[in-house]
Amino acid sequence: MKRHISAVAAASLCLLCACGSDNNTPASPSTAATEQAQTTSAPVTTAQNKSQTAAETAEETEGIPAAVNEKISFAERAVGTYYCNVNYGAGEERLKMEITDVSGNLYAICSLGGDTDIPPAEEDSAYSLWMMEIIPEEAGAFLTYTDKVEAGVLKYSNMSNAGRYWGVPDTGTLTLTDNGIIFENIDLAANAPDKEITTELERYEGKSVFDIGYEVTEQDRPDEIYGLWRYTEDLGDTTTDTFVKFDKGGSDCYEYMTIYRKETGCEAMLQKGGFCFDDYDEINALLYQVAAEPIKIEWNVTVKDGKLTVRGSDIAAEEELVFERVPDTAVPLVMLADADEINKVSNGMDFTDISGSKRTVTLQFKMCDDIENNGGYFVRLGDLIFYRELDESTRGIRSMFGDFLYTYPEAEKGSRICWYDRRTGETGLAFEDEGFGPLYYMNGMFYTQYTPDEKTIAAYAGSGVEIDENARHIRAYTPDGTYCDLSADMGSYYDSIGPSFNTETYINGVADNGRYLLLNSYLPNSEPTDNGNYYSAYCRLYDGTAYDREIKLSENEMMEGHSFINDSFIYAKYDYESSQFSFVQYDPEDDKETILGTAGYTGEAAEYGVCVCEQIIADGDDIYFAVAGYIGDSLSPDGFAVYKAAYGKENSLETVQNGLPDGFEEITPVVSAENGELTFSEFARGKTALSERTKGDLVYYDTPDSKTVLIENYITKDIYKNYGSEVEKGETLTILQAAPFIDGAVYVIEADSTFDPDYENGILSEYYMKNMRWLRIVPGEEPVVLYEFPPVP
Repeated sequence: MKRHISAVAAASLCLLCACGSDNNTPASPSTAATEQAQTTSAPVTTAQNKSQTAAETAEETEGIPAAVNEKISFAERAVGTYYCNVNYGAGEERLKMEITDVSGNLYAICSLGGDTDIPPAEEDSAYSLWMMEIIPEEAGAFLTYTDKVEAGVLKYSNMSNAGRYWGVPDTGTLTLTDNGIIFENIDLAANAPDKEITTELERYEGKSVFDIGYEVTEQDRPDEIYGLWRYTEDLGDTTTDTFVKFDKGGSDCYEYMTIYRKETGCEAMLQKGGFCFDDYDEINALLYQVAAEPIKIEWNVTVKDGKLTVRGSDIAAEEELVFERVPDTAVPLVMLADADEINKVSNGMDFTDISGSKRTVTLQFKMCDDIENNGGYFVRLGDLIFYRELDESTRGIRSMFGDFLYTYPEAEKGSRICWYDRRTGETGLAFEDEGFGPLYYMNGMFYTQYTPDEKTIAAYAGSGVEIDENARHIRAYTPDGTYCDLSADMGSYYDSIGPSFNTETYINGVADNGRYLLLNSYLPNSEPTDNGNYYSAYCRLYDGTAYDREIKLSENEMMEGHSFINDSFIYAKYDYESSQFSFVQYDPEDDKETILGTAGYTGEAAEYGVCVCEQIIADGDDIYFAVAGYIGDSLSPDGFAVYKAAYGKENSLETVQNGLPDGFEEITPVVSAENGELTFSEFARGKTALSERTKGDLVYYDTPDSKTVLIENYITKDIYKNYGSEVEKGETLTILQAAPFIDGAVYVIEADSTFDPDYENGILSEYYMKNMRWLRIVPGEEPVVLYEFPPVP
């Protein structure tokens, strides 16, 4: 399994621990520049020599851009310092950008503030610093001889966002000119890009931000240390590479030391500064990092037999890191990828550069805007449909009502995320996620639930971190399986999705546009609250950054319904002390809350049952709320009402239906609204269900009143005891697990399950799973089996 960041390397390379991050969040990012090196007597690198050779060959070709005639690649030409004046709402300010090249990958440090003189007359007085990863659409594009490249920009800053990305890449065009560089359709600072933006920055010579540290001295130093070195950490099922490069300076220049690591889906760790030798074999270095003071490190190094051995002041005495010398082509090239590019998702990529050298490729996934059934067990991203499979080793797991997909931790064993390609009909493995439950897609990553595994529990043994082995937590995966744990112990509640491993945190919904997750957390309290609870409940919107938006609830309130409509989060909260619903519109971008109205519940459920908001739907500028109450062990309908409010208008709530409509005395209806007219039905349009609710045919509802039978007599007996189930002990039934309708087909997960009354409790009936199948059903055609457990020998 791939890791978000190498924990061993992060601890061993002492500079990382100075940034206030944990094992799962990359350290405060920094960058490296080659501008100064280009003006010194430093030797031309192997990659540069190869580039020039290729350029000389290309010069004679008609129509070659001017960059070719200069024999310099896009990346080499882009390196430098740039300025422009911008207006981000606080008046005109100076934007400074310093771009650096790392073996064909481009990064930049940006700053905002100070006077608007370009270049500034004196030292910068910037108040805001951030880093950019500039990633091409095609691998190796920055190594070509061109003036224009299609690329994306990722931004992050330890200063304002705990080192996390501000979002998905803004994609557009970069153009080099004689005087500078132009960014088209790429916002260089704000979180929400204005797609019409064009920013042109002018190039200026000046002192690099990396000109810090130590000046070259006359003392001897081992020439064999200079060049690129790689430390490979073996994580068992994958590896992580960290690169260190030492560059010579001139007689009056700094020596440069660069440290770099980039993993799929992760913020780059990139730092650079000056270094010198003390007593020959000890390196003193100051490394620049974004939004922080330079950090000082002391390394004891030995170069022998082509190996660089490092011991540092923050490394245990018995521990050492051994680097091997590698060429520049050993550094992977970073490129953008779509989630449904199957050759990249499943097989990875290699790239052969213009010199004929093969380079590995690290992917940075873009956000997919073409999403269907987000938050379900099948999620379509473009032409791929991702879904969860359980391993055959899960045979025998038990669950109330036979709901095996959300059984934890048992369902985590061997759980994996697979894909179906609707273009070819092929299936394949995306990654093993060690989790359970639905898939939620946001900002180019899947978010899934998991419980701490044995490795996690062992890793924290004796650390003082409390771990609840059954508590749900969250893990974020790129489509190829690189992941980041988001519920690790961070010391503070607002530092991560969850503060520690004894906190229950789970996903409760996702925005249709994939920009926000609704999260619920239960934090244990040492003392009970006024109503006797030993926990505090938090609801919040998470957008993949450090900027959680908290949904305010009192200790007597629970969120009992929600929906994402347009760019707003609409929810209903119910106060169990006052028996009152409040309907709220929350706009996360403005952090603005609007109370659309309140309504009391007067049925028996207010005192003896459960009150929920079953539906929140939109019809033009109107929002409808359908609420219901349920009483008794069988949760029979107690009451029903529909309210209407105007989008964004405070206290605009009015009652449009009070009581269950005719024909729905025993079930809660599904509400549809069109042009202000309400209709009530048993099932919603576009849904798959059982024809008799708990048994019968498996049918797809084209409209609320029109259905297509997919499988006749799919379930012959009720599996729920409260519906009069007559299932006998040991009898096996097929139990539907999931059946969403996606892109003209129904995707079904079904389980052959056996009823065991020895494990029932009241109305609850428990089943154990014998076999599972994953099907794709097009109405009118034979089902296609995507996967099923092999037969038992």
